[in-house]
Amino acid sequence: MSGPARRERLRAEAPRKSVHMGAGLIALALPWLTRDLALAAAALAFVGNLLWWRFRRDAGVFRPGESALGGIVLYPLVVFAAIALLPYPGGAMTVWAVLAFGDASATLAGMTFGGPHWTHAPKKTLVGSLACLLVGGLVATAYLMV
Repeated sequence: MSGPARRERLRAEAPRKSVHMGAGLIALALPWLTRDLALAAAALAFVGNLLWWRFRRDAGVFRPGESALGGIVLYPLVVFAAIALLPYPGGAMTVWAVLAFGDASATLAGMTFGGPHWTHAPKKTLVGSLACLLVGGLVATAYLMV
């Protein structure tokens, strides 16, 4: 992909990843919430995203052709599952940190630097995977120190 095309894709993806990372900051509140309250908040986020974002297609967080039931709606379900199934709050915070910051950094690094692609996932790059491991791991570790 050429430089201008790559910059345009990156510019289009930045608002979406900002929402990802902003939502990940909410995980810092988990140590002060009961598990039940955190589950209720994740369920409310799912319903809110389902109702709000599907009508806000102009907000810059959807990719062209993406379903209104895509990642922005599924994101709080993953958070709900982490809160419900993993040790609370540490396990849930760790998964949320990787989901929010690791995924965002993988996308942004992969689009910015490119590099070799994985054969089993041709849209994913080695650079993006390394960024996910590094940034997701660092943020998850920092979250566990809170």
